[in-house]
Amino acid sequence: MKIQTKLFSLLVLLICSCGNTAEQVVRPAKTRPVNYIVLLDLSDRLLPSQAANDQALIKTVFTQFQKTVFGKGLIINSKDKFRVVIAPQHGVGYNPDNFMNILYLDLESLPLGEKSKQMVAFEKALPETLNSLYATATQRKSRPEHYPGCDLWKYFNDHLENSLVNEADNRLVILTDGYLDFQKTPFKITVKNRSTNTDFIWRFRGKANWEKTMRAGNWGLIPAQVNLPNVSVSVVEINSKFQNLNELSILKTVWSDWLRGMQAQRVTWIPKYSLSNSQRLLQASLSEKALNQSN
Repeated sequence: MKIQTKLFSLLVLLICSCGNTAEQVVRPAKTRPVNYIVLLDLSDRLLPSQAANDQALIKTVFTQFQKTVFGKGLIINSKDKFRVVIAPQHGVGYNPDNFMNILYLDLESLPLGEKSKQMVAFEKALPETLNSLYATATQRKSRPEHYPGCDLWKYFNDHLENSLVNEADNRLVILTDGYLDFQKTPFKITVKNRSTNTDFIWRFRGKANWEKTMRAGNWGLIPAQVNLPNVSVSVVEINSKFQNLNELSILKTVWSDWLRGMQAQRVTWIPKYSLSNSQRLLQASLSEKALNQSN
C-alpha cells in the first residue's frame, strides 16, 4: 500500500509538472542552464605582459564551464552557453565581431548529436583563437597612448542585456584593471558628479577621508540601463595604476556602488597578484558550492 501511494503521488507530481508553463515553474539552481560571459578590457592594461594572463584565465573559466555542463548529466540535454565578448573601443584596426562570433558556444542551438562534438572542437580551437585575438589587439602597441580606451560602461548599458538569459544562471567574468578610461573625452558622459568613466577618482587619492567625501558629493559612475538580479559577477585582475595605498579600495567602492545599483546578485573581487593565485580564486568563485550559497 505504501509503495502504491508513493507511485500515485509521483504520478500526480509528474502530471502537474507537465501542465505548468515555464513561467510558472521555478527551476532549482542546479538544474538551470548556465550562461558564461567573459568580458575583456583590451586597453593599455595589456602592457607589458597581461595578454598571457588573460588567455590563461579565460581557459580557466571555460574549464569551469565544462565541469558545470558535465556535472548536470547528459550533454545532449544541455542549454548552456559560453561566450567571450570585447568591450567597445573607438578606432581599433580590426573587427572584434569576427572574434566574438568564433568565441561563442551555444549548446542549446545545436542538434543533439552535435553538442559533444562542438564542445570538443571549441576547446581545441580556443587557445589558437585567443592567441590570435590578443596578438591582433596588441599589434604595434608598445605604449599606453597606442591603446584606445575600452568603454566598459557602454557594454553594460548597450550590450550586456542581449547576452543574458532570463531562465539561466548567468555568470559574468570581467577581466579588467578596474579603470574606465578614455584618451578622447568626447566619448564621456557627465551628469553632475557622476560620469561614464573613472577620471574623477583622482580627487580622492591619498586622502584619509576619501570615502566620506565621495559619498557626500555623490561621486561615481552613472547607472547603466540594465538590471542584474540573476547575475553573479567576478571582477578579475583589478590592478592599481598609481602608488596610493587606498587606490584599490577606491576602485572597489566605485564598482560596488555601480553594480549594486544594477542589482547584481553576487560580486567577487580578485585583485591582480600572481596568475596561479588568480586562477585558484577564479575557479573557487565559479564553483557550484560558491554559487549555490548565493542562490
